[in-house]
Amino acid sequence: MKIDLKAIQPSASGAIEHSCRSYPYFLPVPVYGRGSGDIEAQSSYICRQADMVGEWAHSYTTRLLEQYLQDGELPKDRHVPSKDTHAYNGIGIAEQRLSKALSLASQGKINPNLMTLRCIENLTDLRKHGLMRDHIAWCSSCWKQDAESGCTPYLRLYWTLQQTKICIKHNEILSTTCPSCHSTSHQFPNFPRQWICEKCGNNLYGKNANKNSRKITDRDRWFSYSIHKLLEAINQNGFKLDESSVPAAFSRVMEITNLKIPDLARELQMRSRRLKGIVEGNRRPYFAAFMDLCYRMDIPPHELLFSSCNLTSPDNWRHPGRTTFVSMSKLSQKKKISIKAELDRAINSNQVPPPQVSKIAIKFDIKYTTIQQNFEEEYRILVSRRVKWERQCRKARHQKRIESLCDGIFQLIKSGKYPGERALREIAAVKAHELRRKDLKLILSAFQKVYSEQGLVEEDIVNEQA
Repeated sequence: MKIDLKAIQPSASGAIEHSCRSYPYFLPVPVYGRGSGDIEAQSSYICRQADMVGEWAHSYTTRLLEQYLQDGELPKDRHVPSKDTHAYNGIGIAEQRLSKALSLASQGKINPNLMTLRCIENLTDLRKHGLMRDHIAWCSSCWKQDAESGCTPYLRLYWTLQQTKICIKHNEILSTTCPSCHSTSHQFPNFPRQWICEKCGNNLYGKNANKNSRKITDRDRWFSYSIHKLLEAINQNGFKLDESSVPAAFSRVMEITNLKIPDLARELQMRSRRLKGIVEGNRRPYFAAFMDLCYRMDIPPHELLFSSCNLTSPDNWRHPGRTTFVSMSKLSQKKKISIKAELDRAINSNQVPPPQVSKIAIKFDIKYTTIQQNFEEEYRILVSRRVKWERQCRKARHQKRIESLCDGIFQLIKSGKYPGERALREIAAVKAHELRRKDLKLILSAFQKVYSEQGLVEEDIVNEQA
């Protein structure tokens, strides 16, 4: 019997493969905790998306950025290192890129800024000190309830802040290490299921989930609840924080309590100069210090910023003594002497390039913010010296870039060639990414206009060569 191959219908696998091509790359799934203080972190949302399409989180993110952003907006290094990607939940260029891609992918239906700490940008200094954890923290009870209710266990945004110590729903201290191997995990792992340990592959909220025996303090509880309420007010009520929010809040406190800046600074046990800078809008507060000021006044931050009422009086304010931030001030006297000697040596050396404070911090196995808090004057000198040197280097590089562009244009004109972008790249006078700079574009377009008016046009040269 002869088989007619043309009569055979297409196989089921072929139909499945065809439907996969039309499968949407970005799925319009809702954001967990929307409109509440339990809003999902952006890294958690991306991991959920990657898990649903069966892809690694980092490769999914790379493809998402490439699909929805222009070439000039993409990062130079397309590789996504997991140790640095907690920035997707914070405030920075990486968060901006991913937020824009999510907004475009959802056709504006998702506001990614509410899934990051961009919404509280004006409550921290320009360097975003003391804002985020560099690893994941979670509540095992919350994740168990997520799984039991049919939801994907997700990372709450308020868990990513350093000042959040407890889960406000279950009044439990957040876990930070795997119960099996006692290792920490990144906030944005390559494996998209965040409730699975990156090292040993065990469940982070299973039967063996560790219960922290540390006693919950009133301060821990107050900070955690206040941060949750602040995010809830921003998400639910649509309150906005701008650069004038903090100065206006402290000015209102001064007006209601009839205190001047020196008096209020004395009550809050802080430097009058620092408070004056905040009230006048010349200085942003350090986030941990801002939360501490709210704690001293016993006014939750969302009520201090968004309420016009005076909730407490100076007679009821807390006076616990000068606050020490444990992660920044836990230094022995011997170590302080060693760090001070190293800082003095760096200041007196006058080496070029100036030493970085972060490199000195790494040498002593501390954070650079520890140096900032304990050695303010030395920190200020070294940072200002480094910033000045970097500014001079950028100026010199830019001057060289302009000179190279002009030399390349004159070189092409002497040989009778139109100074087009491709011709300039061929003679290595300028790089492709440099031509995206606005100032170089203006310089090049000015030269092109002059030589076009003289009859030297790129199309004419192409025709002559043809």
